Amino acid sequence: MHHAIKVTLLSLAVSFLGATSAKANQFFDLFYSGEGVSVVGVLEANQPSADPYEWLAVGITGTRNNGSADQVISALLAPGAFGANDNLFYIGAFPQLNFSGIAYVAEGNSYNFYFTPASMSYKECSSTFECLSVQPLTITPRETPVPVPATLALFGLGLLGLGLTRAKRAL
Repeated sequence: MHHAIKVTLLSLAVSFLGATSAKANQFFDLFYSGEGVSVVGVLEANQPSADPYEWLAVGITGTRNNGSADQVISALLAPGAFGANDNLFYIGAFPQLNFSGIAYVAEGNSYNFYFTPASMSYKECSSTFECLSVQPLTITPRETPVPVPATLALFGLGLLGLGLTRAKRAL
């Protein structure tokens, strides 16, 4: 087999391998408010199962305003660190949170926000067991650009190799 054909086939194979990269984490805008508190942030999450609606929060950033000051959200708590929090949420189905909720730290205090089936509402509880009703709670996917330039470049190199191979044959 000619060297140019080998190079072309190798370039095409590498370009297709680049196209099947691992699934990256997604980002979601988070907002809730009520009873003197409001939270605006971003959740970083991945899909822990084959369920396309289920997401596991793996990171959080943002602010929590308690009515008098902004508190920086500094960390997501591990599952089970605040009661039974599991950090799962759902997109495309109601409720967006389950009964265990998502727990985080803001200015040294721990908070968990979750769904309560008895009242069909959302709650936020602190580590001092102060619980507030919060409505509305919204979690919406962020639009993220797809990182494909490297894959397209490799594919283009493969096509260039094919073109060069045909050009050599024509001579």
